[in-house]
Amino acid sequence: MDCQNVVQLDCLDDDEAWTLFEKKAGLDDFSDDSIKILANQIAKKCGGLPIAIVPLGSALKGKTHHEWQAAYRRLKDRRLTEIEDVNEENAYVCLEASIDYLKNMETKTCFLLCSLFPEDDEIYVENLVGYAWGLELYKGMDSIKDVRSEVLASIETLKNSGLLLDCGERHVKMHDVVRQFSLWIASSRKEISFGTVETLPMDESFKHYTAISFETDQTDELPKGVGFPYLKLLLLRSFMKTSSEFFEGMKALQVCALNRQLISLAAFKFHMNLRTLCLFGCQLSDISMLGKLKSLHILSLSRSDIIELPTEAGDLENLRLLDLSYCDDLRRIAPSLIQRLSSLEELYLHGCSSLKWATENSAKRESYSSLSELNLLPKLVVISLDISSKHLPDGFVFRRLWSFDFCIGIKRGSFPISRSLRINKSVDACKQLFEDVESLLLNGVEGHPNLIPSLDLGFSKLISLHLRGCKSMKCLIDASKQKVPMAAFSNLRKLSLSDMFDLEEMCNVPLPQGFLQKLEEVIVSDCDKMPELFPIAELRSIEQEGPSCYLSLQNLKIIKIERCNNLKYIFPMSVANSLGQLHTLKIKSCWRLEGIIQDSQVPYISLQSLRKIKVKNCDNLKYLFPLSVANSLGQLQTLKIESCSQLQEIIQGREVLTSMAQGLPQLSVVELINLSQLKGNDRNDIVLTSLSLHMLKVRDCPQLTPFIVSTNIQVLEFSEMTEKKQISNVTVPERRGGTSTSTQYLTISNFEELFEYSGYNLSSPKDLRLYKLTELRVIWSAPIQVEHFQNLTHLTLKDCRRLRYIFSPTIARNLPQLFMLDISNCEELEQIIEKDQTSSQHHFQPICFPKLRWITIWMCENLKCLFPITLAHGSLQKLVFLFVSGVSKLEQVFEGDETNVSKDEEKVIHLPQLRCLKLIRLPNSVSFSPVGYHFVFPYLTDLGVKGCPNITTRFSVDSEKSVHAKTQASQSVDEIIVEESATAKETAWPIGSDIDWSISFEN
Repeated sequence: MDCQNVVQLDCLDDDEAWTLFEKKAGLDDFSDDSIKILANQIAKKCGGLPIAIVPLGSALKGKTHHEWQAAYRRLKDRRLTEIEDVNEENAYVCLEASIDYLKNMETKTCFLLCSLFPEDDEIYVENLVGYAWGLELYKGMDSIKDVRSEVLASIETLKNSGLLLDCGERHVKMHDVVRQFSLWIASSRKEISFGTVETLPMDESFKHYTAISFETDQTDELPKGVGFPYLKLLLLRSFMKTSSEFFEGMKALQVCALNRQLISLAAFKFHMNLRTLCLFGCQLSDISMLGKLKSLHILSLSRSDIIELPTEAGDLENLRLLDLSYCDDLRRIAPSLIQRLSSLEELYLHGCSSLKWATENSAKRESYSSLSELNLLPKLVVISLDISSKHLPDGFVFRRLWSFDFCIGIKRGSFPISRSLRINKSVDACKQLFEDVESLLLNGVEGHPNLIPSLDLGFSKLISLHLRGCKSMKCLIDASKQKVPMAAFSNLRKLSLSDMFDLEEMCNVPLPQGFLQKLEEVIVSDCDKMPELFPIAELRSIEQEGPSCYLSLQNLKIIKIERCNNLKYIFPMSVANSLGQLHTLKIKSCWRLEGIIQDSQVPYISLQSLRKIKVKNCDNLKYLFPLSVANSLGQLQTLKIESCSQLQEIIQGREVLTSMAQGLPQLSVVELINLSQLKGNDRNDIVLTSLSLHMLKVRDCPQLTPFIVSTNIQVLEFSEMTEKKQISNVTVPERRGGTSTSTQYLTISNFEELFEYSGYNLSSPKDLRLYKLTELRVIWSAPIQVEHFQNLTHLTLKDCRRLRYIFSPTIARNLPQLFMLDISNCEELEQIIEKDQTSSQHHFQPICFPKLRWITIWMCENLKCLFPITLAHGSLQKLVFLFVSGVSKLEQVFEGDETNVSKDEEKVIHLPQLRCLKLIRLPNSVSFSPVGYHFVFPYLTDLGVKGCPNITTRFSVDSEKSVHAKTQASQSVDEIIVEESATAKETAWPIGSDIDWSISFEN
C-alpha cells in the first residue's frame, strides 16, 4: 500500500501562521500568557502548514493549561521516521493530535471512512449514513433518521476541525494530505485497520483489514479464494471482473458498495451479516435471489438496469431503506410488494421515469403497486418520488412524513431536497404535508384565491416558494377574514413569482409579525396586476398595542423584477431603510415604473451593500435613485442602464457635489445604452468619474456630451453617439483636500475628434471600441505624449463612416501592446496609418506592432492599402491572423515604392507566426506586396484567396510546407498555370485563381 506520496504544500511565514493559529484557537490579547507561550511553540511545530494549523488550533480551542501542555509534549516527543519530508511530518504529527482530540470514536471512524473514497472525490454524506448503519457504528440508535443526525453531527465536527471541506449540499471533500494521513493512521493502528488497494495482485497484508477500498484502474479479475475473515466493509468503485468466489471468504462482511459492476446477487446468499448492500449503476443478474438476503437493512440499486422489482424482495423483513432512484428502466413494482416491507423507514424512487403505478384503468395482467400501499407502512417516514398526477388514486392523501421530496406532474430538475413539493395542477394529495414543507413549487394550480388560509394556516417552515401560472390566486396571505398565525412566512428565504396574472398583492392587512423577516432573494416576472411589490401596511403585534412597526427586509440580498407593468416603484419608503444587505438589483420591462424607491423627503437611505444594478426597458423611469441614497453606494461595482427613454438622471437632486465620485470607490463597470434623455451634468458625471472605473460602455446617449471620465479606465466603448456638441465647460471633480485632478479626467466633448487634448494621462486604456460614430473624423487629433495608449491591446472600429485614418504616425510608433485590430464598414477610410508629413530622418523609432496577432479588415471600400511595406520588415513578427474582405478599392496589402527595388535582387520577408491568411472579394487588388518582394509564411495552415481576379501575386507551397507569396512582374503573368519547380520544389496555384487550402502541422 503506497500512502506516502510527496505533496507540495504552500507554507505561511511565521507571522501569518501565528495569526491563523491564534484565530482558530480563539486566542487574543486577554488570553493567559502561559497558554500563549505554549501555543506559539505548537504553532511553530506546524511548520507553516495551514492544513496542520487549522485542525490543531480548532482542536485546542477552549482547552485548559494542562491540556495545552499535554498537546505540546505529544507533538515534541513524536517520531515519524517513516515520513521523509519534514513539512509533511509536521502536518502528520499535528493532524494526529487533532484526531486524538476528537471526542468520540464514532467521529474518528467517520473520518477514516472518508479516506476510503478516491482522492478529490466529493463524498455524498448519505453514503456515509448507509455505511455507518451497516457497521453498527452508532450503538443504541433504532432508526436510520437518528443515525443520519449523528453522522451529520460528526461531519460538522470534522469540518469545524478543518479535517473535511464543505463542497455543496450534503457533500464533503478531504484534502489530499489529510487523506494520506488518514490512510496512514488506519493502516498503522491495530484497533482500526482500513486501507486502499491501488495495484493488483494484492499482498497478504490485506487479510487482517476490516475495511478495504479498491481504487485500481486495472481491469484484472479480482482474486479468487483469498480469505478476508475480518473484512466488514468493501468498496469497489472501478469496473473490474467479479465472481462469486471473490466474496466467499468474507464471512464478516456487513457493508458492500459496488459501482458499475456485472454482478450476480447469488454472490451474497451466504453472507448472513450483510446489512448494507449498494449496487450503484450495476448490471444485475439472478435478481430473484434478492429475497434470500434477509439480513439486509439497506438496499440501494440506484442507476442499475433493473426492469422490475421481483416479488421476492417482499421477503426482506428487516429492510429499512430501499433506494431505486434513477433506475431509468424500472417499469413495475408488483402489487402488494411494498406493503410487505413492514420495517421500511425510507423509500427513494425519484428519477424513475418509466415507473408506472396502479390506476383505475390498469389491466389485471399488468397490475402495478398502488400509492395507497405507502400509507400502510407504519414506520415509513421518508419518501422521494416522481409521479404523474394521473397515477394519484381518487381521494388519496399522503400521510404526514418526516421528510419528503415529491415531483407530481413536473419533471425533476435537481437532486432531492428535504421536505420539498413540486406540484402541477392538483395539491389535494399533499395537503397534510404543507405544515412541514420547506421548499414548495406550485405550477398551474387553480381554485385557490390565496395560500394562507386556503392551503395552510402558516407555512411557518417554508424556506423556498415558487408560484407559476396559478390562476385566480389574488394574494399569498388573506388576513381579512381569518386570523393568520404570527409565524406565517417567517422563515421564507427565497420567493419566486412568475406568470401570476391575477396576483394583486402579497398580503392584505394586517401583516403577520414575522412576515418575510428572513427573505434573501425575490424573483418576480409577469405579474401585471401588482401595483406594489412589498406591502406598506403595519405589522400586527401580538398585543395589538404599542408603537407601529413596518415590514423589514433586513436580510434581502437579491431582487429581480421583470415585466410587471403595474408597478410604480419597487420599495416603499417604509422598508427602504432596512435594505442594508441588498447586493443585486435587476429590473427589466416594467413600463410604469417611476422609481426604485418611493419618493420621500427622508434625508438618508442606506444601500451600503449594493454591488450590482441592472435596469432595462423601463420607459417611465426618470431617475434611478433619490439623492438620499447617493452617499451610501460605497460598495457599488456594476451599473448597467439600457433603453429607459425618459431617464434624465442617475441620482435625482438639484445639488450633487462633484466630489461624490469619491463615494464610489468600488465602481468598475458602467454601461449606459439607448438613453435618449440622459444629460451630461454633475449628477450623472459622478458615476463616470470614479477613479475605480475600469470599463465604460456608452451607446446612443445623444444628450450626454460633454462628460468626463476617469483616465484610469481600461475598456472604453462608444456607439451611436451621433449628436455634435460644442466644447463647453465641464466641472472637474476635486480630490479630498481640494487639490486639482484635471489630469486624472478625460473630457469627451464631441464625437468628431475624440481625444482632442494632450494634457491627459492616457496610459491605462487596454480596449477601445468605437461603433456607429457617424460624425467621427479623427480619433487622436492633438500631439500625443509617448506614454499615451502604451497598454492598448484591442482596437475595434465599426461603422465609423467619416473616419479617414486611424493612427497618426506618433500613435502608431507607441503601441507596444496592441494585440488585435478589427475594422469594418468604415466607408471613407483611406489609410490605417496616416502618411507621415515629416521627413523620416526625424524619427529614430520606426513604426512597429511587436505584439499584434490579429488583423481583420472588412467592407472599407476606400482603403487602397493596409500598411507600408516597411512595417513588414520585422515589425509584425507575432501576426497570426490576417483577414481582408470586401475592400473594393484595395490595390495592395503592403504598399511600397517599386522603383527602389533592384530587378536582380529579391527582398525576402518572413511572417513567422502567421497561421491564417484570407483575401476575399478584392476586385481591384493588384498584389499582396510590391514587385520584388518575396513573403514566406513557414507555419501557415489556412490560405484563402477568393474573388481577386486581378491579383498578380503568385502563391505557392514548397516541400517544407512553407507558403510563399511573390508578386510577378507584368511580363510573367502568362506563365504556366500549375508548375513544378525542380529547384524550389514548389507547387504553385494559378495567378488570379481562387485558393482554398489548409494543412495540419500536428505530425
